[in-house]
Amino acid sequence: MEKENSLLPIGSVVYLKEGTVKMVIIGRSNLLTLPEKETVLFDYSAVIYPLGYVGEKEIYFFNKNDVDKIEFKGYSDSENEQFVKICLIIKINQKIFLFKEMLMNF
Repeated sequence: MEKENSLLPIGSVVYLKEGTVKMVIIGRSNLLTLPEKETVLFDYSAVIYPLGYVGEKEIYFFNKNDVDKIEFKGYSDSENEQFVKICLIIKINQKIFLFKEMLMNF
């Protein structure tokens, strides 16, 4: 599996845990507002391979820990590596904020 702090590049093909179809990653660090009005940050958005995008209701959101197997790793260059670093900084800051908030409520 990938390093804990890294994100797979766009175009990567994965199998999800207990999944039977390949998924192509089309987005990363996706904020999604659920019907309960809760906003959730997902590591990835993907579509079914080989169908691709067939409509907004067929986009699947998941996190790194949902990935069972990496079938193909997408293209990565310095721009991608910079994006991944920024995402990591944001995630670390988010954890620090949540930890401080938890301490204040303790």
